[in-house]
Amino acid sequence: MLFSGRKLLISAHMIKPDDYDFLFAVDMKKASKVTWLKDYIGDLVSSFGFEMRTRDFQGTEITMLEDLTSPDVLSLAFIDNVLVCSYAPALVEKSIQQKDSAYWEKNESFRAVASELDDETLFTFYLNYKQLYSYLTCYMDDPGESMLALGSILSHTALNINFEEERLRFNGYTGVVTSEPSYFNALRNVKPGPMKALSVVSNRAALYVAICFDDFNEFYENLRTEFDAEDTTRAKNYDKTIRKAEKFLKVNLEEDFFGWIGNEITFVKMEPSSNAREEDVLVTIHARDINAATAGLHHITSQVRKKTAGLVKFKDTEYKNFTIQYLGFSGLLKMFFGPMFNKIERPYFTFVEDFVVMSNSPSLLMDIIDDYTMGRTLARDEAFMEFIGDFDKTSNVSAFVQLPKIYQHLYYYSKGDK
Repeated sequence: MLFSGRKLLISAHMIKPDDYDFLFAVDMKKASKVTWLKDYIGDLVSSFGFEMRTRDFQGTEITMLEDLTSPDVLSLAFIDNVLVCSYAPALVEKSIQQKDSAYWEKNESFRAVASELDDETLFTFYLNYKQLYSYLTCYMDDPGESMLALGSILSHTALNINFEEERLRFNGYTGVVTSEPSYFNALRNVKPGPMKALSVVSNRAALYVAICFDDFNEFYENLRTEFDAEDTTRAKNYDKTIRKAEKFLKVNLEEDFFGWIGNEITFVKMEPSSNAREEDVLVTIHARDINAATAGLHHITSQVRKKTAGLVKFKDTEYKNFTIQYLGFSGLLKMFFGPMFNKIERPYFTFVEDFVVMSNSPSLLMDIIDDYTMGRTLARDEAFMEFIGDFDKTSNVSAFVQLPKIYQHLYYYSKGDK
């Protein structure tokens, strides 16, 4: 009865390098309610097997409720009209210390997205990207370089969440750090393109991120400009490395690799399987001319084999009328497209419809071929296609998550003690 009709805020905070806990805050609105609740707590807790004691912290009284049947101790305090409580006493103390700083009200990047939201909503969700990598380390040994990069190129997300029939609708904004080079900055003035890889990507995908553009060359030039502005020395070294590689292999990457790229590059994480590794990823690159893509990649792979005779052990493998090949060009995707593709150091690849499908695992490519030949793709998944029907047909960036499969992935690869 006391808490009905009140706004409740639940926030997760890092309390150790590998652990986090929650802080709960409730606006009691009226001081009379606060006084009454303080008195009521003492009468209530003994009936539920708790022991109460108090301590002073910088002039604010902290009440500690100790569960006599477990080691849990709930700390709570009243900061003006707000009740804050946590099982991590340090979070309550930090709330008291911060009460006059108005940190979030003064945080311009947070306010830029939060102020755009409507007040009438069921839930509001906020994400601070600077804490994302640290949070994921609670569950994973290495969340990946791409997760670390998000903390520097994105600031905050603010979302309103409402029920619509049998669905949750998320509506809001994400702040982009324009001072840092990123895909997002490179895409700002690029005309969006359609998602096309749905016809070849398995419906077992846990995460599907599509970068789309009407003109790849425009996107790539913007991307180069972004990273050149960040570090001109590194940019010059990058160009020198490209020219050196082209001279050594006797290839022209502008023609053999870039010349055939069409409208979409996707990054996919699959649900875990018995033969999968945590680092296994899938990349699809749409080809505006699949014959040119085949010829260009064949030229690169043949030149790599000539120059590394005896070092490349993988031979082309025929699997269900698809040829799985090995590129053997170290760091090609990361070199051009950044840390999001750092897991694919020397990719295996095959051709499916108008797509070059790459992975750091040949067995994953076989799984994709199995699903494709059996019709188990996103484009043939009626529930998925009905779901994306509410989204724009073209966009610069689209991300789809299948939560049950993401849960399987996190559970399968998370630290055993979490």
